[in-house]
Amino acid sequence: MCTGEFSLVILVLIVAALIGGYWLGTRRKEESEAAVPDGGALSPAETEETAVPVPCVKKDRFAGAEVSSHLYHFDTLSQLSIAGCWQLKLECNASENYCRVTTENSLLEFVKVEHVRGGLLIRYTGKKQPSLPMTIEIKTKSLPEQVKGTGPNSIVIENARGNNFTCKIADRCRLLISDGELDEFKLKVTGSSQADCRAASSRADLKITDASSAEYPGKIRRLDAEVAGASKLSVAAAQRAELQVSGASRVKIEASEKLSGDVSGSSTVKYSGPVENVDFRTSNSSRVKRG
Repeated sequence: MCTGEFSLVILVLIVAALIGGYWLGTRRKEESEAAVPDGGALSPAETEETAVPVPCVKKDRFAGAEVSSHLYHFDTLSQLSIAGCWQLKLECNASENYCRVTTENSLLEFVKVEHVRGGLLIRYTGKKQPSLPMTIEIKTKSLPEQVKGTGPNSIVIENARGNNFTCKIADRCRLLISDGELDEFKLKVTGSSQADCRAASSRADLKITDASSAEYPGKIRRLDAEVAGASKLSVAAAQRAELQVSGASRVKIEASEKLSGDVSGSSTVKYSGPVENVDFRTSNSSRVKRG
């Protein structure tokens, strides 16, 4: 082959390479632009998810609604307060600290979880009634000093063992302490709420008011109770009890050593058990009777 023909072949190859490189670069650019939404930037949701990881551990669909669970970490839980319409399960003296909140995705913006004074405050601030149960599952390595529930919540506390423990529920809240052993226990029930305490206690201080009710099938060594405003209290086994009963309230108690206190209004105290030392002051149409 002559020198002129050889040079022509080389020139043709160079031109082909340049055309192929240009086409490949253009193709990659088009593919890259197709992967990005209009405007040349990531969508707000993608940007937020990358910058701030959402603590979502599970997403699901139930009864036509999308729900998700979120984890919230804590080191200590000296107190716990919930407000809204939650279903709470609290396991005390567990092997880990753990909080999982599950709700409908459409209501997430109304769920507020805050760290307050060594504890957690969990609120639902929305006005819409949830179509599915809103749940809280908490495990804590210790026993909180106080648990408080406001609103039509359902609270279940397991393994309540420790020294001082206080529960306060209001506004149609329901409480169940399924088991445990407490040195000193304080319970305040108001606003048509209901409580059921099955933990044994060395000393219990109960205040039941505003058409509320409480049952205490657990054993109590010493009981101080105030029952007022058409409320009800039932105690299965107390050694010694001091009762202040007023309004149109009802108390049913079994005791073994001593019963005393004041009963007024149209209230009634009905007692049973081997107790012989009974000393009540009554007024108006109130009654104290064995039965």
